[in-house]
Amino acid sequence: DRFQVQKPGFSLMVLSPKAAGIGLTITAANHVIHLSRWWNPAVEDQCNDRAFRLGQEKAVTVHIPMARHADFGDGSFDMKLNTLLERKRALSRDMLVPPVWETDIDELFSAAIG
Repeated sequence: DRFQVQKPGFSLMVLSPKAAGIGLTITAANHVIHLSRWWNPAVEDQCNDRAFRLGQEKAVTVHIPMARHADFGDGSFDMKLNTLLERKRALSRDMLVPPVWETDIDELFSAAIG
């Protein structure tokens, strides 16, 4: 609660993703920085959602620092993990709300007008 009613100026709260993922409302924060990543993107999303809550009056920016090795480029561990997490996020999202393709709309329109 002390973080929420902070005095003007710079304040910092350091939390692990597991600790920050449940039961907190930290709308006083407008920057979320992930210093460590989890294999499950839902853990990161829960963490981000602590700042994206009702009552948030500021734009929230999520920062994910990643190392990119000059010799490996997108083959570095951080980049591969990020790609994996984005694929998992998309898979989860598409299972709940399947994407609608233009061909689907064309087929429905054709069926409707005969």
